[in-house]
Amino acid sequence: MSTEAQDANSKRAAKIERFKADKALKAQLAVLEQRRAAGTQGRLDEDGTEQGPIGGADGWDEGEERQLWLTQLQLAALQALGQRSLLQEEAKMVGAVASTGAAGEGSGLGRLGVGEARREMEEQQKQEVLQQLRRIAGDLSTSTALPDR
Repeated sequence: MSTEAQDANSKRAAKIERFKADKALKAQLAVLEQRRAAGTQGRLDEDGTEQGPIGGADGWDEGEERQLWLTQLQLAALQALGQRSLLQEEAKMVGAVASTGAAGEGSGLGRLGVGEARREMEEQQKQEVLQQLRRIAGDLSTSTALPDR
């Protein structure tokens, strides 16, 4: 088997592993979010006033909250890495097209345009990752505050 075929096979295997990890993290996240919704519903007193979240064996605890956020961060990081590799592949393709002369004047991919396109893709990637992290940070700040130990 040639090294190109081995590289293609290893890339394919890596993609499959990322897909499986992504799927598993999403499933784990869904289960944790369902458990959180069920475990943090407040108890009602006889007069209908809320007594606070349910605790104990059937309730939602700090460890589960940490696991939920850890899973969300792992999923965001996995997705960001996947986006990064896709953007790198796109940049290679743009560079190859520009170097072979297939990119004409009208396409906007002249010598200076390739560098600008690459920087724009990198900036877009950074913005997407930052947006995901800001969303997670916002979710963290609005979630139930955990008591300090």
